[in-house]
Amino acid sequence: MECVYGSFERALPLPDDVIADEARASYKRGVLRIELPKSSAARRHRINVKVQ
Repeated sequence: MECVYGSFERALPLPDDVIADEARASYKRGVLRIELPKSSAARRHRINVKVQ
């Protein structure tokens, strides 16, 4: 819990592969959800995960 009442502000540096102009945020039931889309070059990176 950051603060009980009043306004709140926090600034975070974004990675270079984030498209800041397409960022979206929603607030529902006390949860702030922020979506930061990555550039197409960053999406091409693939990670394989083995599941047992």
